[in-house]
Amino acid sequence: MMKYFYYISACILLVGCGDPSIYYWKGYDDQVYQYYQDKPLEEQIQALEEIKVSAAGQDKPLPPTFYAHLGLLYQKTGQTLKFKELMEAEKRAFPESTKYVEFLLRGFR
Repeated sequence: MMKYFYYISACILLVGCGDPSIYYWKGYDDQVYQYYQDKPLEEQIQALEEIKVSAAGQDKPLPPTFYAHLGLLYQKTGQTLKFKELMEAEKRAFPESTKYVEFLLRGFR
């Protein structure tokens, strides 16, 4: 009976110490919300760039759509090269998004 106690305790400890997500989400969901609240584009870009730096500092990948979202913000400010660079980053990070990213890139050529 005692061996089960140790087994269950070890499982609880491992689950409790584990990270709930492999992606660095901190603040990204708030920034998506800010987009729909018409927050100035430059402020949104700055906030997302800060999230990017924080994620790199914690050695965690950014979530799906992050690069595409940031890229579209850059595109809206006329920074087409940065837009294309971030769309390529989205494709590299999430190959399953390739068709959609290609669709977006065709629309802005």
